[in-house]
Amino acid sequence: MYVIRYENLKQAIDPVRKLVKLSDPNLWKQSWPEGTQNWQIGHEIRSEALGISMFTSGTTEKLHFHERTWELYQVLEGSLRFAVKRFRKDSWQIVTLKQHDMLLLIPGTLHLVDSNCTHKTQVIQAPPALSDHILVDDPKEILGAEDILRNNLE
Repeated sequence: MYVIRYENLKQAIDPVRKLVKLSDPNLWKQSWPEGTQNWQIGHEIRSEALGISMFTSGTTEKLHFHERTWELYQVLEGSLRFAVKRFRKDSWQIVTLKQHDMLLLIPGTLHLVDSNCTHKTQVIQAPPALSDHILVDDPKEILGAEDILRNNLE
């Protein structure tokens, strides 16, 4: 069993990228009081089967999907909005997550995060999306995702 302590995550957010990368070997410790004290900015947990990272307000993403990767988003603080489209022929939907809510995206789901939200969000990927991050360059899809986020403010 491994323990990841939230208070250490909050201290590890890179102020430039607004993202915590958690791959330092010091993270993979047995559960004892010091837990993740050796986390450093710019690290994330990565293995061949699993990736865990955190991102926060100000992160900019482009519309994309993953062919093989499942993603689980959990909002730790604040709220976060997504434009999501399960299949190319489906309609765009807005998903709003509040603190402690989670969203599971299956492979193939087009998604765009609203970069105007105030949040701290943990993302768990299986397998990690290092080479499975496919940008969508279709202007109609990009405009559709951006429009639904802009026109459905809560």
